[in-house]
Amino acid sequence: MSTPKDSIKQFCRNCVSGDYRHVAECQGDSVTCPLFPVRMKEGKIPVCVIRSACLSCMGDNRDLVFCCTTEDWVVSQFGFWRNK
Repeated sequence: MSTPKDSIKQFCRNCVSGDYRHVAECQGDSVTCPLFPVRMKEGKIPVCVIRSACLSCMGDNRDLVFCCTTEDWVVSQFGFWRNK
């Protein structure tokens, strides 16, 4: 099982077409990314950051977050609806 930090790193790599070298160059301006502020952070990244991204994705509607069935989002294993 990956950690929240590993999942965010993979999410960022996927966003920049798989090339990890472009992650450092990303300015988070091509799309609004709630994970941008923590993408290069050292140390542990709290799960609440990912859950905040889930909430943002669903227009800040908690009911929609709990109904989300997304399985292919790299960080989804740490979403609200998971018991992790």
